[in-house]
Amino acid sequence: VGRQLTDDSWVKTVNQENGRVITALGKGFNVMVQEMPIEKACLRLKSEYGWGGAFAIKLQNVFGDKLTESTFSIEACPNPDDVCTSSGQSRSFTFDRMEFDTAETYIFAFHSMGMDPTTPRGKHIIRNINRIIEAGKRVMFITNDSTMSCASFRRKLTGDYGLQVSAGLASAPVELKGL
Repeated sequence: VGRQLTDDSWVKTVNQENGRVITALGKGFNVMVQEMPIEKACLRLKSEYGWGGAFAIKLQNVFGDKLTESTFSIEACPNPDDVCTSSGQSRSFTFDRMEFDTAETYIFAFHSMGMDPTTPRGKHIIRNINRIIEAGKRVMFITNDSTMSCASFRRKLTGDYGLQVSAGLASAPVELKGL
């Protein structure tokens, strides 16, 4: 309690019954209240508020639902003497195949995919990416490995991983500033 997250919200309380953290972020006369799993809150702590140490989370114990699950509400408080009104909203990040298939562009962070092309999981990922490419969708691979040229990166994707990346399409390195 009293610690700040990377989105500038503050931890208000920890609900011991359901193991969830409640945070608040004030903007003008509105307060956004968010409820999330403790693991997600610990991963989002600003470094000066105890990132690591007693708040360290072992990543092997964190599953996708702990990172994506959250509910939030916005409380409008234009007059400090009035009772605030709340509009509760919740977000679901469950996978929706139909919604996924409607996308035109898919972006894969190459070093984050964690795939070894020789394992069953890696082969499954490669097969699925190739299916997306075969469906005529735009597929982009990004990396922060500045030691590879575009040509060597393409060779790695097609040679080592067996991805159906068109040799005719050239990629240009892009420098992202201000991140």
